[in-house]
Amino acid sequence: QKTAYDIKECDWSSDVCSSDLPAAQERLGRMLMRGEGTGRDLMAAYIWLKIAVDNGMESADGALEYVSEELSDTEQRMAGALVAKVKEKIRSGAYFRR
Repeated sequence: QKTAYDIKECDWSSDVCSSDLPAAQERLGRMLMRGEGTGRDLMAAYIWLKIAVDNGMESADGALEYVSEELSDTEQRMAGALVAKVKEKIRSGAYFRR
């Protein structure tokens, strides 16, 4: 069974890992926020919602705000650091190498 970390790492869907598809990134963030298809993972939800917002998906703002309020300050800092790492993997194409 896949964990939220596996989903966050994008081993199942290269569509979500493309910066050209912020709607898919938002959907993944909302799924993780609700625990749909995997365990609820607010840190992973934060990561994908933040990436979606950064890619212009304004409709993800409310969900990102909700998740931010649910995370501790430490969790927010950790998630913020992971956002940068995930973005770098997207830019480098690392998610697409098999």
